[in-house]
Amino acid sequence: MIMKVLFMILICVSICFAACSCQPADKPIAKEGDTCPPDTTAKNDVVNDAPSVKSPFAATGKYQFIDFGAETCIPCKKMVPVMDSLRTIYKDRLQVTFYSVTKQENKPLASSAGVRVIPMQFIVDPKGIVLFTHEGYWSLEAIRGKLQEMGLK
Repeated sequence: MIMKVLFMILICVSICFAACSCQPADKPIAKEGDTCPPDTTAKNDVVNDAPSVKSPFAATGKYQFIDFGAETCIPCKKMVPVMDSLRTIYKDRLQVTFYSVTKQENKPLASSAGVRVIPMQFIVDPKGIVLFTHEGYWSLEAIRGKLQEMGLK
């Protein structure tokens, strides 16, 4: 009986240790007011007719909505029609970009941006400064409200 209890405690401690050590505490996290993360190259999976950029936070001359996710993630799948609607509504005023964290070429980019969960979104101003970050599914209405607060109508 004592061996079973000790074994269970050992398993729990191992799991906790593994979960806590998955991400270093000093990992850079892009937050409001930040500009470009360290120089990283990645291919865009979906870009609203824009060329590939070195960083999702590069100055592009227009507002950007950047989403990090995965094709197999249910909340990420729910973001697809939201991003399509954003492209339609904001046309040339907002660049909408999706990066799949499952693609090897996007992993350094997600890491340098501090992506901890998916989906994770960034709203970036035309100069490349992060104005807002969001983790999880984000409804079209909520995004439009945030964009309107920022003066993008």
